Order: sequence, then C-alpha cells, then structure tokens
Amino acid sequence: MPNTVQFLFRFRLVLCMLFILTMLFPLVPAKAKAEPTEVPVKLTVNAERTPIRLGDKVIIEATTEKKGDTFQVWGNQNISYETVEKDGYYVSRGVLDVNFIGFERVEYQIIMYGDGVKWTGNASILIHAENNMPPIIVHVPSKITLSPTKNFEVGKRIKFTVTTPAEGSFLDQSEFRLFLNGSKDPSQKMENVRTIKKNNEYSTTGYFTPTKAGDFKVQFFLQMYENEKSPLLGTGEIEFSVKESPIINVSLSPGTAYMKAGEDIYLSVVYFIDKSPDFSDRALNWNQPNIEPIYSIYDETIGGYRYVYRFQPEKKGTYNLEVTIKMNTKGQKREGKAKAKLYVR
Repeated sequence: MPNTVQFLFRFRLVLCMLFILTMLFPLVPAKAKAEPTEVPVKLTVNAERTPIRLGDKVIIEATTEKKGDTFQVWGNQNISYETVEKDGYYVSRGVLDVNFIGFERVEYQIIMYGDGVKWTGNASILIHAENNMPPIIVHVPSKITLSPTKNFEVGKRIKFTVTTPAEGSFLDQSEFRLFLNGSKDPSQKMENVRTIKKNNEYSTTGYFTPTKAGDFKVQFFLQMYENEKSPLLGTGEIEFSVKESPIINVSLSPGTAYMKAGEDIYLSVVYFIDKSPDFSDRALNWNQPNIEPIYSIYDETIGGYRYVYRFQPEKKGTYNLEVTIKMNTKGQKREGKAKAKLYVR
C-alpha cells in the first residue's frame, strides 16, 4: 500500500501548513463600506423681479456646512456653480437662464470627502416663469374714405369714415395718427372721433381741418379682442395732399375809427400765412397813399405776419382803407384783403 501511505503523508503535510498559516495570519473580516452621511443644504433664489419671466437671469445660491477636505458640486438646468468657503460653509452660486415658460425644477448636489468619510447634500426648488412675450396680434383691414374726396385745402374740414369688420369686441380704443411730410406733427389733430357698431362692422368717424399744406399720411388703429388672449387690431392707412387755400386770411384793426384831421392813427394788420421765403413787403398794397409801415414780425403764436402802420389823414371826410396781399406759392396764386373805415372830422 505504498501509494496510500504516500497520499496520507501529503494530506497531513497540507493540514499542518494551513494550521501554521492560520496561526501566523489570522482571518480578519473585510470592513463594510460606510454609507454617505446626509447633510442639509439651503437653496435660495435671487431674482431681479417677481414674478420671474421668460428671458430673465436668476441667481441660484446653495449653502452647506463644510465637511471634509474636498468636494464636488453638481446641478441641472445647465447651471455652472462657483463654490467658495465662507465662515465654515460652502457657498455655491450659479446663474439660471430662464428659457422656459411654466414650472421647472432646479436640483443641486454637493459631495464632500475627508478621512474616508463621505457626506452628501441634496436640494431642489421649483421655479415658475411667466410669459412676457407680447401676444400675437391679428390684423383686420380697415377701409378709410374721405369727404370731400379730393381738392383738399388748408382751413377746409375733411370728414374721415372708417369701416372695420367686427371680428371681436371693441374696447373703445380707436386712434388716428397724422403725419405731415413724413413726420408726426402735433399741431394737426383729429377731432370728434366716434365709433359705433353697425351690423357686422364698426364705423368710426372723425373730422380733420388741416392748418398746414403738404403731403399727409393718416394711419388708423382700432383695438378689439376675440378673447383675453387673442387681440385683434383693425388697421388702415390713407395718403393725400393739402394745398394752400387761394384765399389768405387778413385782419385789419381798427375796423372803424373816428378821428380829427392831422392826427395819427395806428393800424394793425395780420396776414395769416406760414412763414415763407415767398413772402415780402412787395406783396402788400394799400389803396391809400402815405400809409407808413412802423414795424413787422412773424408771430409764431398766431401763425402769421404782424404789421403795424401809421396813417395821418390831412383832410376831413370818410376814408375807405383796403389792404391787399398777393402771393404765388409753388405755382399757386393766392390773395387776401381786409378793409377799414375812418371818419375824419
């Protein structure tokens, strides 16, 4: 039985070696991996205005008590945080670009390590952003008609009639905007604007009396709502030209006077025309000689040339004075006159 004896000898040898190894290196159970310790995080939102709106930039700030020696920070919503240590706390700040409407959750996490220990802090906050974009406005065509339809002159009233399909509720907001020679002129105003509903249309009327000549553009707007979220805007535009009136308004005062022969009387004349290089003293004429101009000025407040004349009648009698102005403005002949009566005794 030599093989059996040899096997038993080897088996005993292995057992002895295992015993010796056990004595030299006792078995130590593996240390279980420690679970991370949760720590609180204070998460705040700093916004320049409330409510927060689409397009705003909001500062997110997280404050966590410092643990360990190293840390890692994570956040969603593409927020990049900058973290500093302050008074025993980690303070993380990041900027949220509000590119959403409604509710979005901002999540934050910090992981800290030290001496084989791990701490984690988690926090989240719900951000609500309102829509600050203007609503889409649907334009409804408005039709503008004028009366008279042509030959517009300074000082003559023009009636505007605008019809707009009644596709929504009228909010009593209609407006005419007047432009003269490409610019808004506050002196040109629409008057007596009124809107009523006729059948399935809104009818707006207004009256305009031009005080200046030139090329006019008039824009019209009427605001309606189909509902609170669907604004409608009636719009229309018309262009026309206004010529100077062929008649120039002239005032002469006093219109009647009583005086003695040899006395001076001062006559005030106003020629109501715009300041123009076409105007000159040569355009003015009296039917009576020896009427002397004293001074003249263009008066912006009344929109005309103001003259003062002196006259000394030498004889008794009745003087029918008449002053005339004749001008040619841009090829258009214009004329005006005024009269006064003097009784000289």
